[in-house]
Amino acid sequence: MLTERYPDGLEHYQGLAQPSPQDDRMAGACLCNLRRLQEAKELLLRAQARGCCAAGIELATVYRFLGQPKLAAAVLEQVPQAELDAFDRALWLRERGAVHFADGELGQAAEALELAWGVAHRSSDTGALLASIGHLLGLVCGALGLDARAAHYLGEALRRAHPGRAGHIRLTWALHLSYLGRFEQAEQELRLARPELEARPGSAPVLEYVAGVCHRAQGRWGPALFAFHEAARLARQAEEAETEFYALLGACTAQLGLRDYAGAQASLARAQPLAANAKMRASYLLRSGALKVQMDAPDGPEDLQRALQAFEALGLQREAGWAWLHLAEAHLRAGEEARALEALAKATDVRHSLGSGSPLVLELRLLPRAALLVGSRADDPYLKSLCADAAGAGLEAPTQVELRTLGHAELRVNGAPARPKYRHALEVLCFLLDRPGARLGEILASLFPDTPHARARNYFHQVRYDLEKAVPGLRIPHDAGRYWVEWRGAVLSWDYAELRRAIATKDARRFAHALARYGGPFLPAAESEWAQGLRAECELAVSAFGRQLIAELHRAGRDAECLEVANRLAQLDPFDELVNEMRVRSCHAVGGRGQAARLIGGICRLYQQEVGEVPQGLASLRRELQG
Repeated sequence: MLTERYPDGLEHYQGLAQPSPQDDRMAGACLCNLRRLQEAKELLLRAQARGCCAAGIELATVYRFLGQPKLAAAVLEQVPQAELDAFDRALWLRERGAVHFADGELGQAAEALELAWGVAHRSSDTGALLASIGHLLGLVCGALGLDARAAHYLGEALRRAHPGRAGHIRLTWALHLSYLGRFEQAEQELRLARPELEARPGSAPVLEYVAGVCHRAQGRWGPALFAFHEAARLARQAEEAETEFYALLGACTAQLGLRDYAGAQASLARAQPLAANAKMRASYLLRSGALKVQMDAPDGPEDLQRALQAFEALGLQREAGWAWLHLAEAHLRAGEEARALEALAKATDVRHSLGSGSPLVLELRLLPRAALLVGSRADDPYLKSLCADAAGAGLEAPTQVELRTLGHAELRVNGAPARPKYRHALEVLCFLLDRPGARLGEILASLFPDTPHARARNYFHQVRYDLEKAVPGLRIPHDAGRYWVEWRGAVLSWDYAELRRAIATKDARRFAHALARYGGPFLPAAESEWAQGLRAECELAVSAFGRQLIAELHRAGRDAECLEVANRLAQLDPFDELVNEMRVRSCHAVGGRGQAARLIGGICRLYQQEVGEVPQGLASLRRELQG
């Protein structure tokens, strides 16, 4: 067992006529390392029942692998420490550190493992123990951002390790190098580890997981997804719940990079029941929040905040930095750049605390809006360090595409007008954005109903290629007769979509921001039935939600917000009686009777001039305010 020749250990055990409780324990440890976990559990329980109390150490490891960390901790605490020799005491401390690490308690994990490192020097089996403890210490120190200490312990572990363990240590080193952005070295360690591990049972899930992390860190979403799926499959077969959980979250991350939201949702659904401790639950919330933000679900930022609080409570700085970056993306999608900059400043705090921005740049690859904002802050006295990290990692700021369709139609790329040749180009683009996956027949019938089919089909394809040529990063692929829009290395800002999201989320600030960009009807020159229907639907939604929102804001005493929204709605329809009444009442609450009296006077004069009479409710309000 100590030289990691586990099949040989089992063969020797099976040849024993009367195995002792200690023999049961060592054979159970061999089975555990071969990932035959249920067999290992039964043999270790037998060893315990026969009086080998130290078998509880390996039994705790089995429960941890099975995704039962609370049971692992309970079994470990039942081991009578006073009866342990130096060897078993070091193993007990190592497993305690492993349980703390699985729970995300990095400080306590490091403390237990440092004690184990000291005790192991007093054991007769120093080499094997120090390799095992140093391996885990290197992993914990890497997660804490202690790079020099991680390198020391991994180097010591590699120097003392038997060939079987050397491959696992190289995997941990490759994982650490990936987070540091040293990808060539990480891939070299993976190449060295693979032949050592491929023949060893139980090694494949972690091998594929680390390969997935290395691909993901470089933005290679397709290979990352394949590796994570393979890791999850193999881990499920081996009943390694923790590895399966993190592999599924890795798959979700790659699917977000590929904008495969259905796939990401499926990965999260499989991962959720495996979240067995605070760290795992926080990691789930991070990915859940990220998916919800990309899908414009209103509770996405709430999930991210909960993940952030959990990471900070556990002292997981790297993961807290990721949460701050995702919150910055969420704020930008809501049009709140000031709040996004605050979140980026918090992420930069983490960057300085870790001593490197590489772990944050890894996550920025998922967040095009946040990456765009970071890339624009080279002159910012504080954020420039994060900007330099992104530039040093070759993370290019995405192309910024702005599609304006309310009041007029315009397409801008990085601030400059983009001018597709075809008159219906923007209408086609909007249709595909509004109805992704539409079939060709539906597209032609909706946009060109009076044009012969062959001519309409040819025109549509010419428009497709015209748009792809005019906008870098835009692609309009098709599969099984369905068409959709993809943005590769580009960020789309569409005023109509932002307005629709604001109404769906019922967020007052977001709605006010979207209203500020509302210049008038949707695609005013478009004549198709689809465009006319969307135009009417948009105007009705703005009016209905706007009136509902200002009434709620006024009742809640949020009169400054109420006045801001009502003033903008009055610009769209100066003769909406409810909107005008709310303007005056909110103005009275915010600015006093005099300002409100002047406002109602101007409103009534406009009614008199344009309509010929003042509505009774507004006339009563004028008398009330003007005395």
